[in-house]
Amino acid sequence: MDKAIIFGVFDFVGFHACKTFLEKGIEVKGIHVENIEKIAFPEEKRLEIGRNANFEEQSFLEWAQAIEQEKPNNMIIFSLYDFFMDYTEAVLKKAAIIRPILQYLERNKSRSEAIVFILPIQMLTRSLNSQALIDIKEFLDQTINVGGNIQLIYVPAIYGPWQPKTFLFQQTILSKISRGEEIKGIREVTIDALFIEDAIETMNEIMESKKPGKYLIESGKKNQWDACAAFLNIDEKLISLHEHGSITVDNELLKVPLRKVTSVSDSLSKQIEHTQRLYDNIIN
Repeated sequence: MDKAIIFGVFDFVGFHACKTFLEKGIEVKGIHVENIEKIAFPEEKRLEIGRNANFEEQSFLEWAQAIEQEKPNNMIIFSLYDFFMDYTEAVLKKAAIIRPILQYLERNKSRSEAIVFILPIQMLTRSLNSQALIDIKEFLDQTINVGGNIQLIYVPAIYGPWQPKTFLFQQTILSKISRGEEIKGIREVTIDALFIEDAIETMNEIMESKKPGKYLIESGKKNQWDACAAFLNIDEKLISLHEHGSITVDNELLKVPLRKVTSVSDSLSKQIEHTQRLYDNIIN
């Protein structure tokens, strides 16, 4: 892989993918699908990336106006998982968003290394029981129908530095440093949990294989989400509000265990320390 285009580059999973690619010397074009003002901590994320000659940042409008000049042979990454967990999936229904994406994919379907969709595990349930998942499926169906080398990567709850406050883990951490936020809703399921650094490493291996298909990333640990909740001393009443989740596995779905699993204490300590530093810097 020489170059990647990441839609939603400053979202949770998208940002960690960007960091990993840059560390590997891969060129990254990061696209803001939403206005930068709606993105959490963009300046802090820019500082974390640093001045990197391999990184180019664009608004969606800037990208859409220049797609005719876009060079081929890119890895194209959509983290629809981030849209789902950030409650921003409605943007995927806008004609001004979907039209140029379809135009670009149609033009480059035979020249792109792969088109990667990172998806919430809830997409594997027997029925799509929310409008949010329906919106994501409609976007996914339209883009997949264009064709090309498609990778579908399904993931359960992901945690770690930069986790959005829509996740129960981050809400708990914020409440303990007196930065409690109103719970926006409940979308994560407790079927499994992946530390972001471990998850990105495994995702990267799948992407580099360039093999089309459906992949489900798993921790390989029993009750991993519950172990994380226990470490954070999350109230059982809050846990009971979350669905454990059950998925439908078909013959096309390949289960991929994490290559490495960082311990619950080490991984969540990283998230806690990062959150404390981030909010201390805001105050100071």
